[in-house]
Amino acid sequence: MRVRKRVEGAVVYNNGWFAAVETRGVEGCEEGLFLDTIQLHLEDTSDTPEQFLERFPVGMWLNIVFTTATTPISRLPRAALNPIKLRIIHSE
Repeated sequence: MRVRKRVEGAVVYNNGWFAAVETRGVEGCEEGLFLDTIQLHLEDTSDTPEQFLERFPVGMWLNIVFTTATTPISRLPRAALNPIKLRIIHSE
C-alpha cells in the first residue's frame, strides 16, 4: 500500500552541508499542525555547499510530498494479533 501526504515546511537551518526543515500539515486533521523536522543533505544533490545554501535559504517555504510504502514484515497468525488482556488490581 502506498500513501501520499502533502505538507509544507520552512527551512530553519542550513550550514551548506544539511538543512533542517520544520514541516506542518496542509490537509485534513493535520492542517496547520507542526508534524516533524526533516533534514535535507548536500550529498543527495549535485550542488556545491554554496549552491545548497542558495537553493535552501533559511526562511524559505517548501511544498513537500511524502510517499510512504507499507508492506508486511511477516504474516502472523490471527491469534497473535489479538490484544493482550491485563488484570488490573486496585489497592488503596
